Amino acid sequence: MARPCEFNEEQVLEAAGDAFSAKGYDGTSTRGLVRLTGLTPPSV
Repeated sequence: MARPCEFNEEQVLEAAGDAFSAKGYDGTSTRGLVRLTGLTPPSV
C-alpha cells in the first residue's frame, strides 16, 4: 500500500519548472531539485 503524499505537488512542480526555466534541463541537477523542492532523492 502506498503512503500518502507528504508534499504539495503544485509547489514541487512550480519549483522544478522554475529551475528548468532558469538553468535548462542539462543545467539542472537532481541535487538541485532536491534542494529546491524539499523532496528526497528517491522521490525525485
